[in-house]
Amino acid sequence: KEVMDSKDKFNESIELDEMNDFDDLNISNMSDIIQQVEYKNSPFILKHKRKLIYALFVFLILLAIIIIGGIFFIIGGGPDISSDDSSTKKKSDLSFDTEWIDKFLKLPKAENVEAFIAEYTSELHVAGSENDKKQAENTKKKFIDFGLDARIEEYKVLLSYPKDGTKVTVHHDGDSYDIPTTEPSVSGDSTSSLNFPVFNGYSGSANIEETEVVYVNYGRLEDYDVLKNNGIDVTDKIVLARYGYIFRGTKVMIAELKGAVGILIFSDPMDDGYVRGKTYPEGPWRPKEGVQRGSVEFIGLYSGDPSTPGYAGKEGVERVSNPENIPTIPSYPISANSASHILGHLGGAVVPESVKGAVVDKDNNNITYHFGPGPVTVSMNVQMDNSYGTIYDVIGTIKGVDDSKTVILGNHRDAWGIGAADPISGTGPLLELARSLGELKKKGWKPQRTITFCSWDAEEYGLVGSVEYVEDFKEKLVNEAVVYINVDMGAYGPRFDAKASPSLNNAIRLATQFVDHPDHDGKTVYDIWYDETSKVESVFPHELPLVGELGSGSDFTPFLQHIGIPSMDLEFKGDYGVYHSIYDSFHWLSTFGDPGFKYGEACTKVWGVLALLFSDSTILPFDYTEYAMEMQNYANELEREFIINHPNDVLTFEPLHDALKWFSDASLSLYRSRDHKTSDDDELDDLNYLLQKGEQQFIYEGIPGRTWYKHTIFAPGLYGGYASETFPSIRQAIDAHKMPEAQEQIYAVSSVITK
Repeated sequence: KEVMDSKDKFNESIELDEMNDFDDLNISNMSDIIQQVEYKNSPFILKHKRKLIYALFVFLILLAIIIIGGIFFIIGGGPDISSDDSSTKKKSDLSFDTEWIDKFLKLPKAENVEAFIAEYTSELHVAGSENDKKQAENTKKKFIDFGLDARIEEYKVLLSYPKDGTKVTVHHDGDSYDIPTTEPSVSGDSTSSLNFPVFNGYSGSANIEETEVVYVNYGRLEDYDVLKNNGIDVTDKIVLARYGYIFRGTKVMIAELKGAVGILIFSDPMDDGYVRGKTYPEGPWRPKEGVQRGSVEFIGLYSGDPSTPGYAGKEGVERVSNPENIPTIPSYPISANSASHILGHLGGAVVPESVKGAVVDKDNNNITYHFGPGPVTVSMNVQMDNSYGTIYDVIGTIKGVDDSKTVILGNHRDAWGIGAADPISGTGPLLELARSLGELKKKGWKPQRTITFCSWDAEEYGLVGSVEYVEDFKEKLVNEAVVYINVDMGAYGPRFDAKASPSLNNAIRLATQFVDHPDHDGKTVYDIWYDETSKVESVFPHELPLVGELGSGSDFTPFLQHIGIPSMDLEFKGDYGVYHSIYDSFHWLSTFGDPGFKYGEACTKVWGVLALLFSDSTILPFDYTEYAMEMQNYANELEREFIINHPNDVLTFEPLHDALKWFSDASLSLYRSRDHKTSDDDELDDLNYLLQKGEQQFIYEGIPGRTWYKHTIFAPGLYGGYASETFPSIRQAIDAHKMPEAQEQIYAVSSVITK
């Protein structure tokens, strides 16, 4: 394992002896092997094991034999970094010189991150707008100024904006209340007065006269089951749902499926308002007038340009006239304050405690939530301009010695308004990383593999810019992309968090050990991350910091789940209640999210160290043994859930377990190959090819009914949207009570794993 155990960065380290000699391990199955290997080689365990070794050394002189040879750091299975300081190494040298990491870490500066963020948050920049184009051209210029090659890739895609005259009105007892179409400005926040309209991208258009309303909690399938059990039907009604748990587009899809004619979605203070703490501008949480905009594309079906599913939205291509992944019913986002005018007059049964929120009336008294319908009614006149516009992906590159392999770094640039935290707190680090690596290049560094910087457009509409790029350059990316490292909301708080393909988990743990945590003297980002995640209860046992699974909702989706490029998503997070509102501003970020922009600097450094690890390591730092262990956990969990939830049905999971045992054997064999020192360049090429292509092994023809998603292990749920589902095609069939299809998918997935 690649491990860094000291503040002095490799002044002390341990060389593992032929993977602890697997033949001598006392194990009963492959899962035990993996767990022992992961435990014995974890940075935390090694750090404490060293203390024991040194103590025993006093009494057992023979242990000197084990620790002779000095101090080594293992990259790609045992490279010696102490023998040479040169910046350019031959493949056969099997070394990784940390001199360039040390030099890089001195370059990123918080004040530069702050300046970039201040510049990009000074104006509205929704996708397809003139400001959006201007910022794309500015980004390209910056890349060139930093010493990168740069270009802009343009795509013609379906976009969506509200037309003048859109109006939603609440009616009760002869009175009416027009829901505001913008949010009020707040003192001290200059951009809050820009009056960006409230809307849901890709909403359907309709003029619905006064119609009864039903409260549906979070709008999940199980929430409609509660309504059904209470004898409530939403057919031909407008439903009122609160944000949370599932993607907003999925709420609209389910409402449409259940027969509703329209949907209003509000931000409940229970989830991101006063219940959580002080509200903006006194605190970081959403004020009662705050509204969450956002796309309502059905991303569970496919992401990207709705009119060109599976191929790039270039000028002149054939278009789908009625895309299946956008709604036909109207949807509209509203504030907690606007929701109070509905909830305060809604009749019917009182909701159970489990579905109550915290909306208050004009006198700040808690409202008693009722399901409805009646007596309050709502009219919705939502008119959308769904038309084709141009978006701009900015691509910058630093060419490597081997230009046939590339490490890809990505962040989106467009926003629902100002977008300081989402996404410009990631754009600042992207630009500062490009500047810093440009400076490193001037000092004589050249990456062994090319590094590609991507500033995506139209992510907010449904990952449109990144999806079109991946569909456009699919063959090239499948052959050349080593890893995709995504930073969306980069730094809006002190807590580091990561989600990734499991083969990347240890690389993330390694990179975070290079970077000092800005709030804790003498401790690294890894140290604090470990301390925090060690307290987290998990379904799976863990001795290392937890790395989550990738679902959807950001630009890693097409790379991982459409073409099988190993991907990760990084952020420094904190209390955040102004998501997709006009209040997600530079003032909010500099006051509450990242005062001094020290987390933005730390984000830049972690991102950069990862880029250097994957661009310059002689052997790519993938670890499929952890992937094998995680997949076994996923399979055990899936089988356990099936037995509990479907006691009268029968499925055999043996083919899946057999396939996973095979993958465990293969991953361990590959892992031991990394530890085998060789001077043969062809052997190194073969090994790196296997490591690079491991994730692509899991790509197949696609999940039934939504074949754009082609990854057998990870995908967003059809009725979830954001969250990851493991073995998604099997779960989807089980959830739909299609057991023959579920059994078929067990065989299909097992075959893919062992192909």
